[in-house]
Amino acid sequence: MGTSTSHRSPATPEWDRVRELYELAHPSPREVVSRIVAALDEATQQRLHAEAPVRCLDALLHGSAGAAAPGAVWPTVTPSTGCAALDLAAHLTSTAEASVGAARAGSLFGTLAREAIAPTLIASLQAPVAWVELPPETVQTQYGRWAREGRLSDLAAEYVAQDLGQTFRYFVTRDLADFVGRPHLPGINAARALTESVADYCRTRTGLSLTARWEQDLQEVMTLDREQRVPALTPLMSQAVQTGLANLAGGER
Repeated sequence: MGTSTSHRSPATPEWDRVRELYELAHPSPREVVSRIVAALDEATQQRLHAEAPVRCLDALLHGSAGAAAPGAVWPTVTPSTGCAALDLAAHLTSTAEASVGAARAGSLFGTLAREAIAPTLIASLQAPVAWVELPPETVQTQYGRWAREGRLSDLAAEYVAQDLGQTFRYFVTRDLADFVGRPHLPGINAARALTESVADYCRTRTGLSLTARWEQDLQEVMTLDREQRVPALTPLMSQAVQTGLANLAGGER
């Protein structure tokens, strides 16, 4: 399943409270996000940190560990985009897709998680110049430093924040078609602005801080084979998503 908006939110009182906000002028992203968290049932929350999202996280973290290894080889991407960062993002996304496919673990939230890989990579580069101009050597060095400097937990936290941003954008988008054309949401641009403000709020307010214990575990886990890494990463993904949702439920701090 892709990220189709043809599947509307459930017809529950909690989701009705979310949809009420789309009738207002300039609804607060904080309030939209808080109400969505309240509307999520337990099964949906579990799917946010199921196997497919974990495999996407694994591709990202293991990629950093590989980039930090002596003699690391730049991956071949065909056709190249002409931008090293985008080529590496495509490689990591393809790696995650292959991992999910091999496990037959595909899902809607797995697709959303995969879409979070590229923005996480770009955010991780933290370069003084525009990331589109970075040569492969710099991209590899910047990406690999998260593993090299013992900061894989920070990279994981950034990924979960990006993933939640993608997910909440989807939750909003799937209902907005019913409201476009009304006074407070006159057109596609207004709808897009709302969804992006919600996604931005999630990315900046997830507020994850993974402990030093996780860092030591991650460094060790990255030395294992993939099918050993995935179950080892599952508790971290679960804790991170649950913590992120709890922070978002509390609204602006």
